[in-house]
Amino acid sequence: MNITILESRGRELGKEYRVYDGMYHKVTAGVDVLKFNPHIYKIDSLVEFGALVNQQRHMNRLLVLGEYEHPPVAPVRRKKIPEKGVNNLLKDRFINLFPIDVDEFEGTVQEYIQLLPPEFQDAACVVHYSASYKTGTSELKAHLYFWSKRKFTIATAKQVARKFSVKNDTSIYQEQSIIHIRDPRFLTLDFTPLPDIITNRMEYIAGGDLDIGALQDAITYTPPVYSKGHAVSRTGKPPSKKMVSYGSEYWYDQIGDHKDIYLPSYYFVLALLYEGYSKEYATDVLTSIFEEKNSPNHRPSGAAARVEIASEALRRMV
Repeated sequence: MNITILESRGRELGKEYRVYDGMYHKVTAGVDVLKFNPHIYKIDSLVEFGALVNQQRHMNRLLVLGEYEHPPVAPVRRKKIPEKGVNNLLKDRFINLFPIDVDEFEGTVQEYIQLLPPEFQDAACVVHYSASYKTGTSELKAHLYFWSKRKFTIATAKQVARKFSVKNDTSIYQEQSIIHIRDPRFLTLDFTPLPDIITNRMEYIAGGDLDIGALQDAITYTPPVYSKGHAVSRTGKPPSKKMVSYGSEYWYDQIGDHKDIYLPSYYFVLALLYEGYSKEYATDVLTSIFEEKNSPNHRPSGAAARVEIASEALRRMV
């Protein structure tokens, strides 16, 4: 997936502290910068993301989950209230990275993770402690990042996070929301060495990939009501990312529930292709579905065409 980083145009980001006699005195809370130079980085794993943040956390940069519909060629202006069509605004998209904003938790990172759903408890995690952590408060304040092989939308991540039993800030699950990755700056007035947790504000917890599938499927969706002839191949409209985000398992179930399986099978193929399966695999699966339906209106011979239509729509969507 691509990561969008916004670089402040000449103004300092992040908090600054003066340290004296073991006390941290905040000098500045940073500047609310609105103009940025965007940078796009391609990452394929949590390790690569951790390396990117480790590189960027000493620079005047912010992380956003959204993606620009058109790559900007000039400095962009971050808008707190999105206006459609203005300055290449960020949009929702499919991501592998699942961030969690932890704020005001009494305990350690490990204790917090154990309160998350089981899918998170054995998953690898990049921990980036917030600027105010260990600067006068014992509460845990950090951003946790997990990696899922199965892609999901930012909106889906927000629905999943809302179901957590432990407190978290779900405001970060918006395409325009910023995530601070700049470490705070410390000026020691008495030349006392700073503790490790102050100087090194990142941690990596080993584990496997996050299984987002079970969490994503547990969300209650309202099945869409289709009218005949509403398919994208007939109207020319781009497919709905939200529909694709339901995943191939969801659409496979829907195929058996609809009298007309055209659109459910179309989104099923679209989801398969997005999840990384080949055209040949998608064609074989769709052919077997048509054979099971045993309907003269859904002949196996139409499987290849259905896959090609979905493949073209996927190229326009991604």
